[in-house]
Amino acid sequence: SIQEIEYLRSYLLGRMAWSKINGLIIVSGGIGLFDREVAIGAGGYDHKSFGEDMELTVRMRKYMHEIGQKYIVKYIPESLCWTEVPPTLDIFMKQRVRWAKGLVQTLFKHREMWFNPKFGRMGLLSFPYWILYEWLAPVIELVGLISYSYLIYTGKLNFEYSLLLLAFVFFFSVMITTISILWEEYTNQVYKTKTEIFKLLMVIFLEPFLFHPIVVYASIKGNIALLFGIKNAWGNMGRMGVDEEEPVKALPEAIPLSPPILKAS
Repeated sequence: SIQEIEYLRSYLLGRMAWSKINGLIIVSGGIGLFDREVAIGAGGYDHKSFGEDMELTVRMRKYMHEIGQKYIVKYIPESLCWTEVPPTLDIFMKQRVRWAKGLVQTLFKHREMWFNPKFGRMGLLSFPYWILYEWLAPVIELVGLISYSYLIYTGKLNFEYSLLLLAFVFFFSVMITTISILWEEYTNQVYKTKTEIFKLLMVIFLEPFLFHPIVVYASIKGNIALLFGIKNAWGNMGRMGVDEEEPVKALPEAIPLSPPILKAS
């Protein structure tokens, strides 16, 4: 359920918003559609990349800018796909470590696009966002926790102010995720009972304390692994399959998603 709300928040709010301004720089490989001619023209998949889908999306966008052709990376909410999330913590860690490595690898491979007006929104908005909020955010969080602990230890922490700040951040996170779940139910009505929805809403309050620290740890681990050249095996992802008749009941780990599409316009 925790992974489910993360996906819903990411796809229903995050990627839909980026799609609105044509700022997407990642098209998930498993549920994406690519313009074949553009993909080949950009060089196709880089098999040495840890995040092939993101890297190809960035390279295709870069290619379209260089040849001066208009294009669009569009998220299609009318379509419905299913994905399986990692069923165990071990597999989840492998996935997130690889994602972190793929993110940093892609950002640095195309670092000439950082803050570069030549690439429009991608250079001035998308890349700065991914650098600050996706790559550096876990590191900033870790530094923040260390600083917070130091202030508590030295007795220099303003508890009243810090508690107000933490409460604001926590309830803002809860609000955003709640909107995602309710919007999913309003538009798709995937869940069979109100109990399922209630369970998801309750999990929201646990996510910042149980799930988010694991994500931050995996991200930092991925950064360290890439920096020092530590190899992490992708391994067997333990696919369980989805029952065609009743996918939700047969496999709770399956999540409905709408695919983005990259095409020339």
